[in-house]
Order: sequence, then C-alpha cells, then structure tokens
Amino acid sequence: MEISNWFKGFEKGIVRLSPEERSAFFSECGKNCVNGGTFSVVTTPLLCECSRQSVIYSLHSLWKDKRFSVTLCHSILGGGTDCEMRIEVDR
Repeated sequence: MEISNWFKGFEKGIVRLSPEERSAFFSECGKNCVNGGTFSVVTTPLLCECSRQSVIYSLHSLWKDKRFSVTLCHSILGGGTDCEMRIEVDR
C-alpha cells in the first residue's frame, strides 16, 4: 500500500470528527510535533489543527498558570498565502 492511500483514508476519517473530537485528537499530535521537531504536510486544511494544538501546548509549557485561546485565522492548506493564528490569554 502506498503512503498516499493511507493519508487519503486518514483525511476522510478526520472530516468525520466533530471540531471537539479533532481538537482532542490533534492535541497529542501537536505535542509530538513540538517535542519531535517534525511536521508532515498533507493536503487537508483540517491538519492545521495540529499546528494550533502545538502552539497551545508550547504556550502552556512556558506559562503553566495561564490559559490560552488560539484561533486559526487562515492557512496555506486552507488556500491562504500564509498561516495566521490569533492567540489570546484568557483572563
């Protein structure tokens, strides 16, 4: 089996998850990306949740007593020319 076929099935599975389920799933992915230093690029913009979660994980690692909201504004995988996230500190 080619790896590209696996990713197609993976992407179809991601689409079926609710936003809350995707967030929970990709929070672990985000931790691994930050700790492993490796990012894999796939065509679905839903994978940007992995990047969003890695930002949350990194910020929480630096400031454990703070809570952060990270919103994906736009992304390259979503058709944008760059990736932008809005980061807010919850008070």
